[in-house]
Amino acid sequence: MSSCDDIKGFFENPFAEDYINISEENLRFAVMSISSACTQLEGACPTDEQRAYLASIMKMCCRLMQSAEMNTQLRNALAPSGPARETVSTGRLLREIAEGCMLSLANICRVSSDADDMLFVVCSRHLLRYLILGIIRRGVRDGAESVVLSAEAADGEVCISVEFSGIRDKENGVPSELNDVYFNDINEVLAGGVGGKFTFDGKRAQIRLPVAPEGPDAELRSSENFFDSSVFSIYNIMLGDLSDHIFY
Repeated sequence: MSSCDDIKGFFENPFAEDYINISEENLRFAVMSISSACTQLEGACPTDEQRAYLASIMKMCCRLMQSAEMNTQLRNALAPSGPARETVSTGRLLREIAEGCMLSLANICRVSSDADDMLFVVCSRHLLRYLILGIIRRGVRDGAESVVLSAEAADGEVCISVEFSGIRDKENGVPSELNDVYFNDINEVLAGGVGGKFTFDGKRAQIRLPVAPEGPDAELRSSENFFDSSVFSIYNIMLGDLSDHIFY
């Protein structure tokens, strides 16, 4: 697999579709069963050392859930009708993403946002959030010390930028992920799912989306999406295993 067309062809294969769906269902069931057992054991674990073991198990459950989440988001992005779209305030969404990342990453990497609340795009909020989190994960794994999320409008488009500072060579022994090997291809497919285009130069990723049509109800239809603090929030799934923070 080496291009967007290969990814699309894979998800259009009937056997692959059944295999992905069944594997994803089994994975989610297994992870939820493990996490339920950990929650029950937590009350019976009196020492910090035992709690640390449980936290490690939960973090690996989050890592397993990354595979299921990627399947879901790629499938949604490639659906014939595409994901449901809404008017989204880039300022509000990027601020929420920055706050969610800081909670999951603790002191590993600082994530901040700078965007106008009144700058709107029409897209799938959930798919765009996932796309940005995948980019942030890549930067954190590459050793980024900080990430700045920003957005600006020009020529009928909104350009959302994810810019890293302090990038260093990845440490030896860190296993490669699918998102490392096919980073550009995967993100081009996801960006296409939100109606945009993706580019990356090694330190800054950009997602270009059409500006939302002006209308009096735009702000009302761009309500705040409250941060989900559950163990399997999208932030913990995508970033929780990169931090020593115990998030449950």
